[in-house]
Amino acid sequence: MIDAKTDEAVKKILDLKKLKLPAKPRVVDLRHEVTLDWAGDPSVRVWLIFEDAAFDTDWKVELEPYLAKVRHAVEASGLGLLPYVSARTQSEQAALEAGTYYDDEDGR
Repeated sequence: MIDAKTDEAVKKILDLKKLKLPAKPRVVDLRHEVTLDWAGDPSVRVWLIFEDAAFDTDWKVELEPYLAKVRHAVEASGLGLLPYVSARTQSEQAALEAGTYYDDEDGR
């Protein structure tokens, strides 16, 4: 069951200082949502929020160590949550919060 206790436990597990993520590119925030996945299994969706300048290079190569650390922290917690981890920049997060983020050039 997903409850406030589980959410608090996840917050502690995903504390940026405890995760010891690489210094560059820098993660400036981390968001999560404890939920049920498409199959009805308890899961946690995690979004790493990177500084805007983070992806000046081939970011797909650089991203995996971050995703792996978060996945490992969730899996090792014993909470029985499936981790779904993704990343976005500060600008993307701000646009999502403002309702102005679009996934393609046509604004859809």
